[in-house]
Amino acid sequence: FYFNLKEPIGFTAYIALNYQSKENGGLQYILDSHKTGVLKHEPSKEVGFSSFIPRKSVKNLVQKNNIYMPSLNVGDLIIHHVNVMHFAKKCPENTERSHALSIRFYSLNNKIDENRMKRYKEFMNANRS
Repeated sequence: FYFNLKEPIGFTAYIALNYQSKENGGLQYILDSHKTGVLKHEPSKEVGFSSFIPRKSVKNLVQKNNIYMPSLNVGDLIIHHVNVMHFAKKCPENTERSHALSIRFYSLNNKIDENRMKRYKEFMNANRS
């Protein structure tokens, strides 16, 4: 969805800039979620996130699959496929939020699907106010 690639082939390198765990809103993964295809997204008002998948859409997926929550130290690197569903829960008050550098990679042969990109931009423009 986010990448708008013709082929969903690529990965994200996620580098922790501080200690991350479930307690401070660290990244969590839904195992095997890359096999489900793209689910409907809704616009997000969270800074740094353009959209999200509603909980009702992933509820069964979460119940059927395990959640992987890595504890990461500063500089730790984790890599995931572009279609792996991931999320971070709200950080408790008075706790330092997880910070990271995220770098996305995909082949130069894998081009942007202009129709998908147009729909994505329309979606984002229509839902930002």
